Amino acid sequence: MDARNRKLTTLSIFLTALPLLLAGMDSLAQGNLVLGSVFVAAAVANLIILRFTVRSSKPVPSLFDILNALVLLFVAYDYHDQGKKYLPYAYVIAAVLTAVIPIVSKRSAKVNF
Repeated sequence: MDARNRKLTTLSIFLTALPLLLAGMDSLAQGNLVLGSVFVAAAVANLIILRFTVRSSKPVPSLFDILNALVLLFVAYDYHDQGKKYLPYAYVIAAVLTAVIPIVSKRSAKVNF
């Protein structure tokens, strides 16, 4: 994995971990222990993956990116269900970026200039 792909991967994982951590803390503060625990566990898993990704040259599995995007979409749905007006859009954008950045990273790794 070259430096550009490593930076894109780091950005993608961080863009997933931070909103999940914030959503988890919000859900826990509202008393929803199940969703809050799931979101915080997903954020911690992202941070662990981030630590190992930065140290090694192994790429993050695509399944992990898909699961992250699905969890972010679930957070967006949860916020929409709570009646939040604009916050779900931020999570949808984060989900799209989480799904698109690894694809761009893998395609650029295949192209040799």
